[in-house]
Amino acid sequence: MCLFCSHLQLYFLVEQDVGIESTRLEVIINLFSKIIEEPFFHQLRTKVQFGYVVDCGPRTIYRVLGYCFRVQSSEYSPIHLHGRIDNFINGLRDLLESLDDKSFESYRSGLMAEKLEKAPSLLYETANYWDEIVNKRFSHKFLHLLHNFAVSSTFHIIATLFLCNLCSSSASTV
Repeated sequence: MCLFCSHLQLYFLVEQDVGIESTRLEVIINLFSKIIEEPFFHQLRTKVQFGYVVDCGPRTIYRVLGYCFRVQSSEYSPIHLHGRIDNFINGLRDLLESLDDKSFESYRSGLMAEKLEKAPSLLYETANYWDEIVNKRFSHKFLHLLHNFAVSSTFHIIATLFLCNLCSSSASTV
């Protein structure tokens, strides 16, 4: 851990985690994450070489679904980090529009394989089951929705949802 680090987390609220619609949104958020996590890391960690922690992913906080971008650096201020995250978010439209159906299907099937992976131990498996019970989010519903999503309609939903939520929020915070 560095002594004088800037640590920035941008959390975008998406929707209250309630009912079957929340499972559908969870699938969409996870697909979105599959698509952008590598480009986010590549741009901010590899190209710009920000530092220690560069990641993004879905978060559920107090039963509210959201998406979080996180960057930690010992060289740059939080304002600079925020600007770089905003630049990435503003470039998402081009990234999403450049994806073809084959690439999108690859992300979908990769997420499906990840969700079908067996837990590494009985302890992890038990914790996963209890998490499903406590949060009333059951993985079989998630997998069923993920399996049945048509490539083109899901891609359109992801693009619309996140470009509206992230780009408008990002532009208003700078």
